[in-house]
Amino acid sequence: MSSYPGEDKPTDPTPGKPEDEAGYWEQKAAEEAAAAPAAPAPTPPNPYPFTPPSPAPEPPVAFNPQSGYGQDAGQTPYGQPGSPVPPANPYGSFTPTRPNHDQAGLALGLGIASVAGGMVCCLPVLAAPFAWAIGHRSLREVRAANGQLGGEGMAMTGMVLGIIGSVLLALAVIALIVFAIVLIATASTNGGTVV
Repeated sequence: MSSYPGEDKPTDPTPGKPEDEAGYWEQKAAEEAAAAPAAPAPTPPNPYPFTPPSPAPEPPVAFNPQSGYGQDAGQTPYGQPGSPVPPANPYGSFTPTRPNHDQAGLALGLGIASVAGGMVCCLPVLAAPFAWAIGHRSLREVRAANGQLGGEGMAMTGMVLGIIGSVLLALAVIALIVFAIVLIATASTNGGTVV
């Protein structure tokens, strides 16, 4: 039994039923809610049994129209004397960088090419002594410039890679000489024919 438009109402309601009275169901729900005490929701167990107590919240900052947005009365506004922001550099904030030594990049490039290229094919290893010499000379000149020139790291890396490449070159030359001696020795024992 509803009072929605378009629904047919029964033609002969049965008199005397309490459900037919207006507000019956609302009154019934209010009585049941008052009769049953609400049980408190169970608290879930604490997954972190050793949680430290939370710190007390800080008091809110009162707005002071003379101090700016959200600043304490004891704070000075930014840009005022006593402000925590340092004053700007009067000559501008540009600090020129030190120029790198001209030969430091060359030493680094030759060192990388000699070691990395020596692993692929043996020809670039021939550049290793040049990387060592150029790196040593440019490192000496950078250190003598008293901070006026940069590129000390590049020169040092090129020199170290040149030393490594030179050692690999020396080992390759020694291996080639030993191979030639073994080849000649086996040719003389076989009667002059090389297998």
